[in-house]
Amino acid sequence: MKKTLRFSLLSMLFMLCGTMMAQTVVTIDFDNDYQTLFPTLPGVSSSSSSDGDFTTATTSAAVQGVTVTVSEKASGSNNNRIWSSSPRLRMYSGTFTVSGKDITEIVFTDNGKFNMSTETGTLTDKTWIGKADEVVFNIGGNTQLKKIEVTLGGEEIDPSQLAKVLYTEAFTQNQGKFTIDNKFLHDSLEYVWKFNSYGAVASAYLKNTCYDSESWLVSPIIDLTNATEVSLEFTHAINNFASIDDAKTKAIVMVKVDNGNWVPLNGVTYPEALGWTFIENKIDLSAIADGKKLQVAFKYTSDDESAGTWEIKPFTIKGKGEATIEAEEVPPTPVASVADLVQLTANTANIELTLAGAQVVLNDGNNIYVREGNAAFCLYKIGDPLSKSLVNNAKVDGKLRGDFEWYNKMPEFKSNGYTDAATLNVVAVETEEEHAKPVATTLAEVGKHVCDLVTLKANLSRDTTGGNNTYYLEQENTKLVVVNNGKNLKALCDSDVVDVTVIGVVTTTKDGYQLKLTKNAIDNEAANVRNIEATENKQATVVYNLAGQRVNALRKGLYIINGKKVVK
Repeated sequence: MKKTLRFSLLSMLFMLCGTMMAQTVVTIDFDNDYQTLFPTLPGVSSSSSSDGDFTTATTSAAVQGVTVTVSEKASGSNNNRIWSSSPRLRMYSGTFTVSGKDITEIVFTDNGKFNMSTETGTLTDKTWIGKADEVVFNIGGNTQLKKIEVTLGGEEIDPSQLAKVLYTEAFTQNQGKFTIDNKFLHDSLEYVWKFNSYGAVASAYLKNTCYDSESWLVSPIIDLTNATEVSLEFTHAINNFASIDDAKTKAIVMVKVDNGNWVPLNGVTYPEALGWTFIENKIDLSAIADGKKLQVAFKYTSDDESAGTWEIKPFTIKGKGEATIEAEEVPPTPVASVADLVQLTANTANIELTLAGAQVVLNDGNNIYVREGNAAFCLYKIGDPLSKSLVNNAKVDGKLRGDFEWYNKMPEFKSNGYTDAATLNVVAVETEEEHAKPVATTLAEVGKHVCDLVTLKANLSRDTTGGNNTYYLEQENTKLVVVNNGKNLKALCDSDVVDVTVIGVVTTTKDGYQLKLTKNAIDNEAANVRNIEATENKQATVVYNLAGQRVNALRKGLYIINGKKVVK
């Protein structure tokens, strides 16, 4: 009896060991092993090379029982490719397939660009779980992978037991539900924190001068009462401090649990040297945050000798279970009209703008220019669904919360954690009579119409000196840069300066003003000529090319017609 029992126990141990041994994790590193993975490619792709493009129907690589397959691009998309810099594997369309025996988990490492979906298993927060010998991922847009880790064998994972994103802020457009607490701000500074494609950016360096400051970027209260295995993830880049050791005393991550005190967070990874390389941080907070209420703050300080730059993106809290956010409701500053908005003299966070009878004069994708009465402003990267509903000429009413900023003398309104598209009533106009009408102005007066739709008459010229390809409007010794797709402009002024009447929106650069043309915005005698042959007075029309030769049949180009230069 005892002998039988002993053999049964041994058999169970062997079975358990066999299961454990059968479960393996295979890492496929596209960044470092791309040459070994794809030896048939002649090289890597870059802005001047397509050697790393996948141009066959499928391209595969195999590592320790795992095969990955990248399909060719879909029609009209960029090629999927191995790029010249990290991350190497960059895909835009088609499919990405992972094959192997009993795949139970696939963990993707990317650089923030991840647009894939699948109909097999569960894909949550860049981790796939399930059980399959082949998983096909559909590439829905720009996806850049550094590596994948594939688990073969073992038991299928319960999705509810997988850590997931409980709260995140990208920081690339705004501060979200974070708040800024300026403990001390030098009189010469308007702000320390700003938000752009580099994330949350802190700096007290202005006009070649370092200023004293202490400013905190503080998260809302994150209620983790029903969460376990909590972790914090973010990347940051640190530069322009006196040294990396100096940065460690002036760029500090702080935490506060429940109603405790703020303390520095242990385990933060800093770069070995100053620079613009983003360093990953994945910090286990389970010992201090599981079942608690948590706040995290990024504390930036500077002095008159060292005012470095700290860039952070994105901020993510992960864990099992659920979290709720207790964002402190800060009453917004009411702004009654666009006319009042453009009278603000300083950047102002958390405002509530009232729009009444406003109209979109131009939506160019990233920027939406809105006029109300005689004032106009720019909605900067406001995001969906507003960017899609605010089409050209749409009428807009309602209240909108966000942040206001002067950028190169241009009034910009940016979204924040309180921006809600549902607070606006947007109506697309149906007739041309309802379209926004341009305001007549001169080049000398365009500064009075920033962000507004204007029309003016001037000379159009093209500057190609020194490799430039810049178009200008000129009027009474005043010069203005013109922004357009170039084709219409090139046809008009390749050979000479021409008189034009243009329609566009006045925008700004660091050097001054410019005019962003709208579609079909150029009008001159040349542009109005469509088909000379079809006119009734065809026989009376005398046409010469630029060589002085008389011609009868007109193709596209520049001609002398009855003594005037005309473009067909």
